[in-house]
Amino acid sequence: MEDINELVAQGWLHTNIVLQIVGAPKEHVEKTMQTLITQMSEDSHYDVRDKKLHEPELQEGSDKIFSTFAEIELLVKSYDSLVMLCFEYMPSSIEIASPEHLEISNTDISNLLNDLMDRLHRVDFLLKQKTARNDILERNAARMLKNSILIAVENPRSTGELSKIVGIGTEDLEKFLEQFASEGELVKDGDMWKRK
Repeated sequence: MEDINELVAQGWLHTNIVLQIVGAPKEHVEKTMQTLITQMSEDSHYDVRDKKLHEPELQEGSDKIFSTFAEIELLVKSYDSLVMLCFEYMPSSIEIASPEHLEISNTDISNLLNDLMDRLHRVDFLLKQKTARNDILERNAARMLKNSILIAVENPRSTGELSKIVGIGTEDLEKFLEQFASEGELVKDGDMWKRK
């Protein structure tokens, strides 16, 4: 294992990071943290020197969700590797311990910014793609619910009866029924819903 100062002299960055994980169950949280640290240790861009894992604890206000964190001292091969570390492991904190003064060329900064923009554009694309899919699913789910309700009200039914048929709680279902009524599909007669 090379000396930290020798690696820093070769351009490596001596850093301290904090990784944090939240999830359930407790065993999954522990295993995931171990997996992340193992992956980092096996990556040639990083030289993990020390790590301190903290026992998972229940999140405040939850009886199922656990959180844990690890403090990791490592050397990072380059500025690009540091950016890669941020995107791949999403540490909650990064401290560059050495070198104290960083010297970075305009080419290195340009490469860092271009990598950053590339990743942001990919995330933006994925978000837009997921949003479009979600919109389609929501529209189709609303149509299916509407059709189920229209079939169910061939005979007048109460909100409670419809709730049991379509599998949606009465409070949530009431909102949909009111919306369908405002669209002219349903009418409420006393406690009973029927087709208009």
